[in-house]
Amino acid sequence: RKSSIYESEPIGVADQPFLNAVAAGTTALAPDELLQRCKEYESRRQRDFSRPRWSNRPIDIDIIGYNNEIIRTDSLKIPHPEYANRLFVLYPLQEIFPDWIDPISRTPIQRLVQLAPEMSLKKTSFTW
Repeated sequence: RKSSIYESEPIGVADQPFLNAVAAGTTALAPDELLQRCKEYESRRQRDFSRPRWSNRPIDIDIIGYNNEIIRTDSLKIPHPEYANRLFVLYPLQEIFPDWIDPISRTPIQRLVQLAPEMSLKKTSFTW
């Protein structure tokens, strides 16, 4: 599954809008292996991990959920710790999983959308 693509205002030190989407799939990879593959993919797309957090970047892949598991290690936190504060994650997530329930708080996605801080966000006509 994949959501529409949304454009959002930047957060942090970034000064350019971001394009955001959510995709869901299946994998035989364990969560830590999936994270490593995502980081490798970002590196191949010229992501510079030495830049300040939340700066402009060509790609940023986050693992929002993994089979409704709760994972808290030094290198990986699932659900992603900031997702519920980001409408640019919640809108596309709700689009493909309208019945999503946060595995930690047990809060439905509709309520998470209502509680999230407001931000400039619009659905684009881009496809993928």
